[in-house]
Amino acid sequence: TLALTMPQVDDLWLQQFCDGFYSLAKAFNVQLIGGDTTQGPLSVTVQLMGLVPHGDALKRSGAQAGDRIFVSGTVGDAALGLQVHQQKLSLPNLSDEQKQSLLTRLHRPVPRIELGIALRNIASSSIDISDGLIADLNHILETSQVGATVHLEQVPVSETMQALGNLVDHYAYAIGGGDDYELCFTVPESRIEEYLKLHQQLTIRVSEIGVVEKNTGLRLLNKGVETEPPIKGFEHFSNL
Repeated sequence: TLALTMPQVDDLWLQQFCDGFYSLAKAFNVQLIGGDTTQGPLSVTVQLMGLVPHGDALKRSGAQAGDRIFVSGTVGDAALGLQVHQQKLSLPNLSDEQKQSLLTRLHRPVPRIELGIALRNIASSSIDISDGLIADLNHILETSQVGATVHLEQVPVSETMQALGNLVDHYAYAIGGGDDYELCFTVPESRIEEYLKLHQQLTIRVSEIGVVEKNTGLRLLNKGVETEPPIKGFEHFSNL
């Protein structure tokens, strides 16, 4: 369902919004069945409903000590794209094509539906990265009542991010930036063989970044040295 509030009718904006909305809905066989349209400050609220086979739902609460931690795709591009969009960073050493790739990651993220379905009987827990890798991984750890160690050098970043060299703090964007909508998930040792078979069939990049541990809390290692996170991720009710 879609609840759409607009200050006034804008035919061009509506056409572009619908083009994007329906292209994604069609790609994943989702039907828009109703909602509401009202006048007021611009607000878009989408609610999705569906069914999951009994016992197959991927939750945040299933991680256990010894599980390995993985991340799909690359992280940090959407947060960097927001800086470009708001003209807070000029990034002169990037081409227009590279800047556009960052903006695409921000404005048109692709949900990892196929991967999520494939992980149903393999992953012990999973979450999509909307508030930043560290913030969302912490949701898994807190709900599962476990801790973890993450190796920063193994966190996947794009070639565009790497091309920036020392102009930006890669780790700050990769672990603290949000809106990537990649999947962070854990796999127990007992299912690693199944995962490796799946991995060979994947068309997207997936990287192992750490391990779940019994002691609570999240520890970050930078080439073996424990370090404090440069940013902890988006907090919805922060004053910052």
